[in-house]
Amino acid sequence: MKRKIWLILFLLPMLVLAFPKTSLAQSEAMIQFRLHKLIGTNEQSENIGILNNEQGINGASFAVYDVTNAFYQLREKGFDLEEAQQIIARQGTPAGDFIMEKITRTVDNEEGVAVFDLPEKEQEKDKVYLFVETSEGLPDSDPTQNMVVVLPIYDEKGQKQTTVHLYPKTTQPSSSLVFEKKLAEKVDNFSIGDTIRYSLKLQLPDRLSNEETCVISDHADQELAFLPATLEVLVAGEKMQEFTVHNQENGFSLVFAKDKLASLAGQTVNIKYQMQLKKEAIADQAIYNHAILDIGEDSISQTTHIRTGGKWFQKVASNNEQQPLEGAVFLVKNQNGEYLHLIDGIYHWEKKAKDALTLTSNANGLFSVNGLKDGDYQLEEIKAPAGYVKNQSSISFTVKSMSYAVDGKQSDPLKIGNKKKSQSLFFPKTNEQKAAYFVIGIVIVLGCISLLIKEREKNNETKNEQN
Repeated sequence: MKRKIWLILFLLPMLVLAFPKTSLAQSEAMIQFRLHKLIGTNEQSENIGILNNEQGINGASFAVYDVTNAFYQLREKGFDLEEAQQIIARQGTPAGDFIMEKITRTVDNEEGVAVFDLPEKEQEKDKVYLFVETSEGLPDSDPTQNMVVVLPIYDEKGQKQTTVHLYPKTTQPSSSLVFEKKLAEKVDNFSIGDTIRYSLKLQLPDRLSNEETCVISDHADQELAFLPATLEVLVAGEKMQEFTVHNQENGFSLVFAKDKLASLAGQTVNIKYQMQLKKEAIADQAIYNHAILDIGEDSISQTTHIRTGGKWFQKVASNNEQQPLEGAVFLVKNQNGEYLHLIDGIYHWEKKAKDALTLTSNANGLFSVNGLKDGDYQLEEIKAPAGYVKNQSSISFTVKSMSYAVDGKQSDPLKIGNKKKSQSLFFPKTNEQKAAYFVIGIVIVLGCISLLIKEREKNNETKNEQN
């Protein structure tokens, strides 16, 4: 009996080990995507839905990317779900991290299917995936649009789906509708107070109804201010008046008159306007400007972005870079020798140094300039830290991408050294060299007079002794 008990106890751990363990990865809920590559444009079909009966194409390759972070960052900036999807779809693969690539094949007697098994969540956050076709030159096949899928997906009964069928649409539009947004500048970096030109181009379809609505909404991040007086709407080079404008601090909405819309069929509408970069802008952070066209049942979103630059510095002792110096004060100059001024939230360059913007090193020796366009500049030291000699020469520095921050973290500062003042043997407490020399001169003169007096007294004593 004892032998049987010992045998059971011996085999029990082995039996436990024989059963599969549920790892953390296995316990994560998974969802299956079945992507269908179909013949034809499939423009009228939904991107996501139930199984379709159209013929599929084998041999097409599709890649999937994790765009969860990019999606939620856009949502935090105020974009709704569809806008964020459209932006990421246009950005394509740079918006996320590559996961895997699959080739369509015959699955369950259906051609043109690629199956992806992917996690539903990560750290309690619903996942977002980008599907991109990577195949080229397939017969009877048109390239398809990028697809952004935000989880979870529910069916018509409100039940969460564990298998989702995807039907990517072709990239060829079914109408001549075109909507473009551009930054009408040669550069994409600006200084605080700069005005920035933008343009919108709307190519309207050949057929339009006066029953349709046409609205263009243009909204930028809070670091940009819309300048209403700069708005121009042109058709065939002529200013157009058949619209209503609703202005906001950082954008506008332009509503075309319904009764005039049909007369614009097939024409191109060009919209020009300007925005101004505000002092709230932070260097090396993208500042977005979004435009959305809503016409009939169609909606198109376009986005551009700009940035501003800056530079970090650290004041240190010349003989010890680990020793920060507090209280140094600087002015900023451009290549023309003009000084940077901040007036009513706008940067100006002026010849005078009076009332110019000052930068002061803190207890860690750090200070920075923010809101400058890329280029070469100089610092002029106007006050040295206590006990140190002021730099007589200007300090050159360059503003460029990531000279202020990299991925939201402060860039390495440019270190600026100061020499310690030498202490006078006679006047250790004075900082005025001229005053010291003056006092020393007086002492020398008094000493000489004293010697002359003593010499005269000595001579008089000698004469008296001789007499």
